[in-house]
Amino acid sequence: MSDSYSHWSRYWARGCLTSLPQDFAANYDGEVAAFWRRQFERLPSGAKLLDVCTGNGALALLAAAWSHEHARRFSITGIDAARIDVEAVRRAHPDAVSRMGDIRFIDDTPFEQADLPAASFDLVMSQYGIEYCDWSPAAAQSERLLRLGARLAFVAHTPTSDMIETMRRESEEFSVLDELGALSVLQRFASGEIRAPEYRSEFNRIGPQLFGRYKQSGSGLFRYVLTMVDQTLGLNDSALQQQRPAIDSAVGELEAARQRLLDMLGVNECISRHPDWTGAFEEAGLTAVESGELRYRGSHRVGTFHVFDKPQRT
Repeated sequence: MSDSYSHWSRYWARGCLTSLPQDFAANYDGEVAAFWRRQFERLPSGAKLLDVCTGNGALALLAAAWSHEHARRFSITGIDAARIDVEAVRRAHPDAVSRMGDIRFIDDTPFEQADLPAASFDLVMSQYGIEYCDWSPAAAQSERLLRLGARLAFVAHTPTSDMIETMRRESEEFSVLDELGALSVLQRFASGEIRAPEYRSEFNRIGPQLFGRYKQSGSGLFRYVLTMVDQTLGLNDSALQQQRPAIDSAVGELEAARQRLLDMLGVNECISRHPDWTGAFEEAGLTAVESGELRYRGSHRVGTFHVFDKPQRT
């Protein structure tokens, strides 16, 4: 597993289906799922689908469920640069078990580098994924893999989405934890650099400031750190030392969450600088069919959708 994607592999190992569990507790639904149903409806029985940056297969599972319901017998492949944890999904989402077997997963493989047969897919699709790829190579790969007359469809993050505002706030909250030194103390204690008395002394100093920030913001991140600290400060030195592995694991989760957040914000910064980024797909030979903004539950801005055809050649 490449270190470049280990923070995502760690996330998928938790069994989450989507990268935005605060917005989609299970799988994508509402207007997002409706968009994808429209894409599936135009496909013939036995169509081959490729889900790009599939994660734990949320979009692939939507396709598998729709195919089963309508007896279309889709052949579905999901690909991701991170490690995919199918068993974690089965444990976390028992209702998905029956459809996981309908999907072929390829992990530890960036989409742009995938050695899949040319002109072999009726739909290349992606939900919050293809924008993380190197755009021009991803566009060329999409064109190569699509059959004549087939489609590329994706839903992408956009800098104006409501989710990005949430991500920016979370990034600022991580900066507050750095400013107060909270994460540093946790890391130093977990590594053995400081012992229990110093750990306790540092958080007796930091704790009131962090609690004040939490009272102002109601931040879930601040609450998580405060809860962890509260559960350890009352322990005696010996019991506190025994908590080092658990604290080390918690810090690892926090740092992985920060890196995922930076990935998401970084992609949106790139899109802000290059609002015409989807032009790479037209430059690769695809024809734009439709695009627009997706609003979840009528008002919540969740990104933009884009659909391209691979033209029939005469």
